[in-house]
Amino acid sequence: MNNGKDLKSIQGYTFLDEPPLGKGSFGTVYSIINNSTNYPCVAKAISKKFISDRGLAEQMRNEMTIHKKLKHKNIVKYLDQFSTNTEIFIILEKCNSETLEKICQNYNTIFKKQLSLKVIQHFLIQISAAISFIHSKGIAHRDLKLENIMLKFEDEIPLDKDNKHGFFYYNNEFLQDSQKFEDIMMTSVVKIIDLGFAKELDPQGCAKSFLGTPAYLAPEVLKKKSSEVTPEFAYSSKVDTWSIGIITFQILTGDVPFTINKNINTFNELYKLHKQGLYSLQGDLFVTYELLDYINALLQFNENDRINIDDMVEHPFLKKKIEKQNVIQVNKLIKDNSKELVLKTIERRNFLGTEKSFGFGKGDRISYLDKDIFTNDKMIDEVFGIHSKITIFEREEDGFIVISTKKENTG
Repeated sequence: MNNGKDLKSIQGYTFLDEPPLGKGSFGTVYSIINNSTNYPCVAKAISKKFISDRGLAEQMRNEMTIHKKLKHKNIVKYLDQFSTNTEIFIILEKCNSETLEKICQNYNTIFKKQLSLKVIQHFLIQISAAISFIHSKGIAHRDLKLENIMLKFEDEIPLDKDNKHGFFYYNNEFLQDSQKFEDIMMTSVVKIIDLGFAKELDPQGCAKSFLGTPAYLAPEVLKKKSSEVTPEFAYSSKVDTWSIGIITFQILTGDVPFTINKNINTFNELYKLHKQGLYSLQGDLFVTYELLDYINALLQFNENDRINIDDMVEHPFLKKKIEKQNVIQVNKLIKDNSKELVLKTIERRNFLGTEKSFGFGKGDRISYLDKDIFTNDKMIDEVFGIHSKITIFEREEDGFIVISTKKENTG
């Protein structure tokens, strides 16, 4: 089957006379209509020969068995399946959108700025809820990435004719106003798709297979391809929380935190980068302390140090309303002449709670270029919170200032 015209109707479904929605190594996705309900859905068509040649029969059965169990508003619905002499068709809920990967890429290209923290939070609340539900069933997704996340809207969102910009063409009007676009995004429902690598974990909550997308793989998975692998190699569902950390970083910055040149030692080199533990945020980004803590809690090299799924869904970044006065530019947190804030996968920093957890403490040195933010008490309170009293000391001519902190006397 090469296009929608080759198969008009089968097993109670009509294939629409339009180009496929997508095509990948595992199959092709078509728009279809359920004849009895007139409900729009999609058919994922996989060649039986492809399945046979690559020994994927068990994986296909596993995917369908698991997908049937996962009924959640943030997971694309499994509806049905049927087959012909040459292909297997999996019928799924239709999402009237693009993948989150394409949406973020187009946003960065058109508006040349980061998504607002409210939109980022909106996406992550739903992603976290879906993965929490999957884990509650003793299952790990194992291939979480922006490409496997779609959005759905209650109202049909018309696309531009050539579909180059997706939602950026709305009601016959090109969305040049980023705020209008973000308002539309805030009405979206996240849908996790593609459960081809999902697995029910063993009684110890572990899995052992090496699979997934390299940029999103957790260190404990990459370890299998490293010189440090041991016969006891195994990993837990926390591989998904690492992937959510990568996704969060990517939505915020437009890129993944760890990249290497493709070569024969790709996996081993990527594992070394994770173990080295350094990644950074550019100074022009806007964040909250809760978001910094969320990313750092997820991207921990040692899975025992990584935040668990229950704490993740209750994290302040997902629970606390984004207020303008709590948003700060990263360059205000940089303590040297660098243009980026460096974080570590081997260091769990606490960005929450007290003035010191904000990254500032007595004797800390802050770039003198930022001294204007400390011109009055009101600005001090906006940056550090009213619970602290900040005293600024300028240190000679070395380009830095030194701060001292003490609890405000409320008595």
